[in-house]
Amino acid sequence: VGTDEITADKIFICAGGRPFIPEITGLKNTPYWTSTEALRAKTLPKSLIILGGGYIAVELGYYFQGLGVDVTFVIRNQMIKDEDDEIIHIFKEEFGKNHRLIFGCEASAVSYDNQLFNVVLTDKTELQAEQLLVATGIQPNSDVLDIKNTDIQCDNAGFITVNKQLETHVPNIYAFGDIIRPYQFRHSANFEGQYLFDHVVKQNDDTPIKYAPVPHAIFTNPQVAGVGLTERECKRLKRGYYCGKNWYKDSAMGMALKSENDFVKLIFDSDTHELIGAHIIGKEAATMIHMCILAMSLKATHHDLVSMIYIHPALPEVVRNAARNAKIK
Repeated sequence: VGTDEITADKIFICAGGRPFIPEITGLKNTPYWTSTEALRAKTLPKSLIILGGGYIAVELGYYFQGLGVDVTFVIRNQMIKDEDDEIIHIFKEEFGKNHRLIFGCEASAVSYDNQLFNVVLTDKTELQAEQLLVATGIQPNSDVLDIKNTDIQCDNAGFITVNKQLETHVPNIYAFGDIIRPYQFRHSANFEGQYLFDHVVKQNDDTPIKYAPVPHAIFTNPQVAGVGLTERECKRLKRGYYCGKNWYKDSAMGMALKSENDFVKLIFDSDTHELIGAHIIGKEAATMIHMCILAMSLKATHHDLVSMIYIHPALPEVVRNAARNAKIK
């Protein structure tokens, strides 16, 4: 560190990740934003072009448009592509009512002149805005640590590889957070850090990390939350499953909230009947998903969810109704 050399019996690498910047002609010579600059902005542009359709892109776009900025999204393929397909479909429909979405294109060239960005798309369309936000993913920071000078190993994407104790290929050197796979969430990094504190710092035992179901949420309007497998993943894994779905508007609270296209979708294992996936789009989705996280953590079954007594007219009745609607194919 500078001119100092620091040694220790154990080392934790938690150097995180940073925004991935694609190779676009002219981009590096412009004052574009990444999420870092966007979150630290002290003035608002009148217009903003966002490259990307992932959760960082949509959350920041929703935020800036809510402050009065004219926002345009340029999306190569699909929005929030890791969500369940039904969630993606409704999100695209609802989010598109209030945001300008351009699909099937990428930026091929970027220039900046007279305090305006000019973005040329692959279909030759040209867009102009006062600011450009590049939100096309993240990459691990292993490349700035000179990992190549050690016996620590990385995968093809640069993520440090670790064993079930989060230990790298070098004994007593561990890694966690965005610099390893498979999760890049603050809450998963917290979970990993707590594991290392409990099992490496305090006890120094060989207990492997056991991830509880790892949830996520997207804080936009509509709000999205999910945990476990999507229906698409079940098909890819050839896992037997059955689904239950219920619209918010089919409940008393959903009607009171004037919900139109919000719903809960539950996925159960065909053999064990355990809940293996839950996906919600709508108001309070990030809160609602927590009962599903608990259910999955406790290996609750379809019977367990339909047997509970739910408060009427609370919104979680939609979860109950989705469970009631689940039928084995």
